[in-house]
Amino acid sequence: CRIPILFENDSFLIADKPSSLPVHPTGNYRYNTVLCSILIDRILHPNPQYPSLPYLHCVHRLDRLTSGVLIFAKTKEASQSYTTLQNEQQSTLEVASSFL
Repeated sequence: CRIPILFENDSFLIADKPSSLPVHPTGNYRYNTVLCSILIDRILHPNPQYPSLPYLHCVHRLDRLTSGVLIFAKTKEASQSYTTLQNEQQSTLEVASSFL
């Protein structure tokens, strides 16, 4: 199953996840996952601008039956930056909701 790539740069890869596929290998799903599909597709159809994916980490998750946009970090630094940003936004929302 070829997963559409919506955006890619040096730090992130954004993909369009179809329903019925889990994001990463788990339980009965070892190879038929979004992560495996992207990695296999990159081997079979290299992107000359971004030739390798030595590190690919989904910074959030969607349930297997849910379709939607997935954000993958391509470096540990990008993953940490995204997590920090998410935590800062969550703190801001918590403070704002306390005033409502």
